[in-house]
Amino acid sequence: MRQSIAYRLALSGVLIWCFLLFVPAIIANLEQQDHSISKSLYDVYSPICHQYESRSIHLGGYKLGVCARCFGIYFGFLLGVGLIPFLSSKQTFPNIFLWLIAISPILIVVALNGLSVHESIILSRFATGLWFGLFSVKIIIPILLEAINELFLSKNIIQGTHYGSKT
Repeated sequence: MRQSIAYRLALSGVLIWCFLLFVPAIIANLEQQDHSISKSLYDVYSPICHQYESRSIHLGGYKLGVCARCFGIYFGFLLGVGLIPFLSSKQTFPNIFLWLIAISPILIVVALNGLSVHESIILSRFATGLWFGLFSVKIIIPILLEAINELFLSKNIIQGTHYGSKT
């Protein structure tokens, strides 16, 4: 029971995060002149993404809160979290191997771009991010669900105690 509550909380959080990536572009489309609100919203995402105009997906002429690769990562993670009930919970590979599978397409595209063999485009950035997000779910979600259970759903917190002391 607690595991399903933790899963629903995680899914809700990821869904909200992904929705919020659209908000700066939506607000920018609605603002008349100074774009001060949307600029502030873009600033929220600037510590986690370069937000280059040329590397971003646009909505109504305005870029999303993050670049195409970051958007792919978050969307892939959301897709992966949504697929959890349909996937086997048995992990057959060590986490380091899963991380290598997840990051390999990004490294290949970045290397090919750096060597001027293939220019990275929005689609390849999104696709490699999507791949990374999907694979990272298998590693991150068990940790996230355990953290949610420990922090929010543990018996001690529900009963009003924490670390064995009454509150």
